[in-house]
Amino acid sequence: MLRNGRTRLFLTRAPLPGAALFLGTALILGTALAHPAPLRAAAPLPPSPPAYGMKMVPASIPLQDGVRLAANLYMPDGAKPGEKFPALLEYLPYRKDDGGLDRDHVFYAYMAARGYVCARVDIRGTGQSEGHMPDREYSDQEQQDGMQVIAWLAKQPWSNGNVGEWGISWGGFNSIQMAMRHPPALKAIIAVDASDNLFQDDIHYIDGLMHVDEYEVAMDLNTTLPPAPGFPLDEAILAASFDSPPWLLMYK
Repeated sequence: MLRNGRTRLFLTRAPLPGAALFLGTALILGTALAHPAPLRAAAPLPPSPPAYGMKMVPASIPLQDGVRLAANLYMPDGAKPGEKFPALLEYLPYRKDDGGLDRDHVFYAYMAARGYVCARVDIRGTGQSEGHMPDREYSDQEQQDGMQVIAWLAKQPWSNGNVGEWGISWGGFNSIQMAMRHPPALKAIIAVDASDNLFQDDIHYIDGLMHVDEYEVAMDLNTTLPPAPGFPLDEAILAASFDSPPWLLMYK
């Protein structure tokens, strides 16, 4: 565990199944959000019993330039009037409304039932989000938008003002990057299979050698797909997709 004085950072490369990893580390993240004071080593706690149901609420997050990012909010169902909750952000280009939808229900149902609002947000220009897709992975635009997303989550009527961010791979990378910008509402992150050294530790260059596999091809194809569930093929959608150079080319 690393601390930068404001945001607590948890890094792991443990070979655990995705669901087990997220649900196990959720207790750590929950403690950090509920008690922002520096943590001390303690014995692991058993999972708490569920206290709520879950409901999914679509949301549109406005940015300063007029673009709106699409989000699914997985919220506690059955909350008392005026009850406030921390938010957990996962911020990805991996299309929240088709390829990741079944996975999200499993992860977020656990957390929503224990008093967290989980926000699954499509990065600008991907999935249902408006705007032109950034010209690279982990772009400054992505991070600037993410700062506004965190601030928006912290100010919602259901929020207690505390936000955590988590993710595996892409979500882990941008969790670290967002924490380095010190957004005031971001209290803790969990970064799994991620690093702050993109050149050395990311998939594109391994030990200084360029690496190309099916991920690079799939990533560029995935980001050109029109948004679910309608998959429109109008000129605006096609132009935004096919006028954007593949991200792979920037690594050549």
